[in-house]
Amino acid sequence: MPGPRNRLKYAYRTINDSFDPLLRLKIFSKLGARWIKIPYTQPALDSDKEKVENLYLLTFPVSDLTVSCIDAEVVINFLKNLYKSLLIENPYADEDFLKMVRNIEQQKDNKSKIQLYSVPPD
Repeated sequence: MPGPRNRLKYAYRTINDSFDPLLRLKIFSKLGARWIKIPYTQPALDSDKEKVENLYLLTFPVSDLTVSCIDAEVVINFLKNLYKSLLIENPYADEDFLKMVRNIEQQKDNKSKIQLYSVPPD
């Protein structure tokens, strides 16, 4: 998986972005966002759109801004619900979805949690 700096360069390769991607990440970081470090692929949001692979999957801890991990099943269920809401009936038949799930499974600790990271480029 590319490091944060390598992935960041792709964040600038947007055609219709109305907001500077680096500034967006800095704002999210100041708001308490944490990075779920997986090779995230956002499925197409509509039939005339394409999937997007140059995004970060972020979470905003609600009650404890110092949280350092998240339950792996919470992330997998979020991704599954996202894919299903975008009319992908069987997310497990989607190679991008499977890649993310495999990555999450590899990162799980003995309590089935995965580490959260500072939002790049921190």
